[in-house]
Amino acid sequence: MIGRKEFWGRGYAFEAWSLLLEYAFEVLGLRKIIAGAVVGNVPSMVVLKKLGFKVEGRLRQEFVMNGEC
Repeated sequence: MIGRKEFWGRGYAFEAWSLLLEYAFEVLGLRKIIAGAVVGNVPSMVVLKKLGFKVEGRLRQEFVMNGEC
């Protein structure tokens, strides 16, 4: 996770994911990668969509954050 807000919105997540995906598919020969984002984290969802990920399902009540599922 890129936790420092001063680095948000600069394309670092997209660049990192792009390199990871290139390596995974071209070098490792993987056929599918599963990624996710916490509900409400719109920037992460935008990055994943821009990278070509598609929503195939939603995990409900999978994680507890701030005392809530």
